Amino acid sequence: MTLDALVLLLWRRAWVLVIGAMLGVGVAFGLTAMMTRVYAATATSFVSAVAAPGKGASYESAQFAVSRAKSYPPLLKSPEVLQAVITDLGLTQSVPDLVKAVSAVNPVDTLLVQVTAEAGTAEEAARIANAAARHMSLRIQTLETAGGKRTSPVDVQVAVPATAPQVPSWPRPLINYVLGAVAGSVLGAFAALLADGLARARRARAEASQESRASRRSPTFSAAPLSPAGDGYQRVSPTRVPSPAAAPVPSPGSTALSTTGSSTGSNTASSTGSSTGSNAGSHAGSAPLSTDGLSTRPPVSMTR
Repeated sequence: MTLDALVLLLWRRAWVLVIGAMLGVGVAFGLTAMMTRVYAATATSFVSAVAAPGKGASYESAQFAVSRAKSYPPLLKSPEVLQAVITDLGLTQSVPDLVKAVSAVNPVDTLLVQVTAEAGTAEEAARIANAAARHMSLRIQTLETAGGKRTSPVDVQVAVPATAPQVPSWPRPLINYVLGAVAGSVLGAFAALLADGLARARRARAEASQESRASRRSPTFSAAPLSPAGDGYQRVSPTRVPSPAAAPVPSPGSTALSTTGSSTGSNTASSTGSSTGSNAGSHAGSAPLSTDGLSTRPPVSMTR
């Protein structure tokens, strides 16, 4: 099947594609309704460096804070931070389970650390994100003052607390509906192609059956050789059935000669006498005949 024929077929069966898309959207809607809702909330922390006295110290401290901020996201998943979050909020989750639910990133060349938490409800996701950001800041302060340092060279504070999200992050209904419509349309196209193939097969079988019946009912023809003129056509003549044998028809010549012979003999007998007429009539009546039905005797002259 060519591309043009395929496009024409799908255009004629467009209603099948529409029905398939509608069914796909319906299935996607049902599956989306059965999926577990997952909400995500994000808290943003700000990293600042303690400026040292002197000219250009602010720029140097800013660069120091940027370089330090890149190393802070992995600290969120440390057992100390996660266990402190579980204890603070009274969660029933374990540390390995909470590791899968939280994440932290540092946008490129910024002083920000974004902490994201996922949970089954919007409020719980916001609580976990804020608690994780707060305990991560405390953990950073502890590490920066390790080794007998009196003060930390950086200060990490929660700048934007997390709020309860209005919509879940998973599932995404719009994406599911689009995927369902596409999948339904593809299945509808396959159904249209299958139906067209079956219809073509049925028509081919019906035509073959009609041709077979027509060939059995038609008379038998014998083909004659091509005409001498060389016109390129083959002459066909119907087979003739021989008729019953007819009775032989008597030849008109023999009937006329018999009648003539009898008449001639009688006239001769009357003119010349009984003896001569009898002989002449006898001779005329017994004259032999040739194979073609004509008399072989010479003509008789009659004298009145």
